[in-house]
Amino acid sequence: MNQSGTFRRIKPNVWQWTINGHNYSIKRYANKTTADKIRIIHQQLKKVKFPNILPVIASDDPATIVQPWVSNVHSAKFSRVEERTKTLELLYQLHATNNDINWSELGVFFPQYNLQLKWHDRLLKFQAKREQIAKFLGAPAVDQLIIYAEQALKSMKFVKNSKPTILHGDVVHHNFLMTEQGKLYLIDFDLAAVGHAEDEIIMWMHRVLPHVDYNLPKLLEEQPLLRGLPKERLLAVRYPNELLREWLYVDVIATQRKKAFIEELVAFTHVALSSWPKLWYDSGSLK
Repeated sequence: MNQSGTFRRIKPNVWQWTINGHNYSIKRYANKTTADKIRIIHQQLKKVKFPNILPVIASDDPATIVQPWVSNVHSAKFSRVEERTKTLELLYQLHATNNDINWSELGVFFPQYNLQLKWHDRLLKFQAKREQIAKFLGAPAVDQLIIYAEQALKSMKFVKNSKPTILHGDVVHHNFLMTEQGKLYLIDFDLAAVGHAEDEIIMWMHRVLPHVDYNLPKLLEEQPLLRGLPKERLLAVRYPNELLREWLYVDVIATQRKKAFIEELVAFTHVALSSWPKLWYDSGSLK
């Protein structure tokens, strides 16, 4: 980056760039393929006037994405009903763009999203680290997680009836930015793929369920949009996705933070496991 102005590193590949009194986000990728994908997504969403993205600013570096830096925002809080509602509505709006955009025909930039394969791979990685994780969590809890994951994969129905669309690919709370005026932005399309909307909605539910004490009927009552999901697809909430993902994440935590992170994760896991029998029952008893 040879521009004038000042730079503040936020992450290894992300900077805040200040020039002429304006702030920008600069994100540089290892190659230009992901940056090209993000540019195409923004171009297509701009065409259909999708209002909840930040503009991409032209850059001389093809592997770099430059966008306005938004101040006075906070990451969406899944603990708040109104913010759960807004993030879910935004995902439905994103998925509905397949009425105007044929995402499947936009080239090799868009991988096919395969939730079943992704979760099978995650389980294998977790099983490979069984002994290491058991030192912190205890062998019974680790084995319980593996059994739940194996049985959930067997019980899930992956019949696809919907038209493929764009999936954001990473519906973590900090990829939803809420302004003080209540406007919501969806950011970081790095993992975007083409797939079926139900898969991403299930992933959103996995993120949100801990914030409603894994009470599936409560979440379905609170969010009417979810009632349109086929009942057989809701069996996917049985898979302990967040727990497996977080335990696999332990290896990349900085040493100085690892002890506290593991202590919190152990407590989080035991709370979740105590809720899983009811979640399992509830997901299978919906009418």
